[in-house]
Amino acid sequence: MILPESKSDALFFLKALTEESAAGTWKNPEGVSYDDHTNNIALHVEFRDTKKGNIRTAIFVALNLINLLHVNEQILYTRMEK
Repeated sequence: MILPESKSDALFFLKALTEESAAGTWKNPEGVSYDDHTNNIALHVEFRDTKKGNIRTAIFVALNLINLLHVNEQILYTRMEK
């Protein structure tokens, strides 16, 4: 996932985490907000999932709640890989 560096401490509890710097280049086509040249952090989280994907779903729900309650990003960028 990618979020502003200033807000990355909200996810300090994640155990298997790799952080790397990422410059923001996203621009909202409607001009509401944009992320051009913002100091972002790309967080890579690794976990072992169940066959039904229960852990993946729980992490997704938890990240959405953390965003709503603390991080307050209009769009939280996340991607899952197998």
